[in-house]
Amino acid sequence: MAVAGVLVVDDEPNILFVLKTALTELGHRVTTAANGADALAFLRTTADLPEIVLLDLLMPGLSGHEVLDAMRADSRLAPIPVILVTGSATAHDRLPPPCTYEALVNKPFDLWALTDLVDEVARGRRAPLAAVAAGALGPA
Repeated sequence: MAVAGVLVVDDEPNILFVLKTALTELGHRVTTAANGADALAFLRTTADLPEIVLLDLLMPGLSGHEVLDAMRADSRLAPIPVILVTGSATAHDRLPPPCTYEALVNKPFDLWALTDLVDEVARGRRAPLAAVAAGALGPA
């Protein structure tokens, strides 16, 4: 397993807790942000950028779409691989262009499949653009 710095961005505290716990137990360095504004503030000010961002698409305030757009427009943040997470079927109608993210994960998702995906991305393998579905966290 490759160890990576991971930023988890989600407005659901339970998902933040579960993902931080699981990824930390696997050796990853995990930072969390409860909304898009906090995520961008962290990314723009930290000297130690994460190697991967897990980004919820639908959040109040600054959405995952807006965070992704801002990341791709910033030369310092643009290279960071992003795994999108969504619990909304309607979000699929408005997905960002596939070239802007590594993978799409549907809520509810299988926690271990998601951690495997994080490991694949951390090792530099481009994950297939497929959904990781049905699993441990229950409905979003």
